[in-house]
Amino acid sequence: MKQSHSGGDLSRQEGNAAKHAEGFGELVENASDLVHTIDLAGNVETQRAELIKRLAALNEAASALENAHGNEAQVERIHEPEALQHHLEEAYVQMVLALARAMDARDAYTEDHGERLATLAARVARALGLPEEEVKDIRWAALLHDIGKIGAPDGVLCKPGPLTEQEWTIMRRHPVVGEEILRPVERMRGVAKIVRHHQEKWDGTGYPDGLRAETIPLGARILAVVDAFSAIMDERPYKTPRTQAEAESELKRCAGTHFDPRIVEVFTQMEIFDPHTGGWKDQATVRRSRP
Repeated sequence: MKQSHSGGDLSRQEGNAAKHAEGFGELVENASDLVHTIDLAGNVETQRAELIKRLAALNEAASALENAHGNEAQVERIHEPEALQHHLEEAYVQMVLALARAMDARDAYTEDHGERLATLAARVARALGLPEEEVKDIRWAALLHDIGKIGAPDGVLCKPGPLTEQEWTIMRRHPVVGEEILRPVERMRGVAKIVRHHQEKWDGTGYPDGLRAETIPLGARILAVVDAFSAIMDERPYKTPRTQAEAESELKRCAGTHFDPRIVEVFTQMEIFDPHTGGWKDQATVRRSRP
């Protein structure tokens, strides 16, 4: 039988919630400081460990505040709980972005990988006619899709040769870890779902859940295509970059097995690069088929 809390237990809960609320300003300030200094950090590993520690503290504060919302007595002891929740979420998002930047700093080969994916994924989403709120979630997911790799050792993440089975086990955890990092923020829960499933395959042979076809969230299907395209064209320690034509040919070859055929068709009809600058285009211009 479930026992009720004693008065002492309730007082302790209220005290914990109030303590987290009172210390919240310092958490936000510390998070902000680290966000602004991460690019200049001399020791990325030390900064990464500090980010994870502060992220855990923010998560603990979020849990205490959420518990307080469930009890009127606790809520009365916390000044403006809704405002605190908003600021908490903002600080958490900034901390996650700092983690993503720390990830970029670890690997010069993928330094702007998230930004490029965000641009491509948003263009595909708009070309498919998705509402702007969904486009925003897909863009966030592209920026943060590899955030779960934060715990992977550099020796695995940057290994120039093939991974062992044990190393693949570590790497295959990253979509789930990424979801766990993002899920505490309510407005990031849609993003977290996309991040969890961006390694699923159309034929059901992907991970972590072996989803197939349209059971895979649409945002994750979009991300899978643009991520593969970027990976094929990127230079990596273990491979030389390939051409756009080769990358598009590979996407078409794997349409219906790894990728959603409709998304591959839309993506390969888009102008990816600006013909004048050679850089990535930021508009969803679709190539016109010749009659």
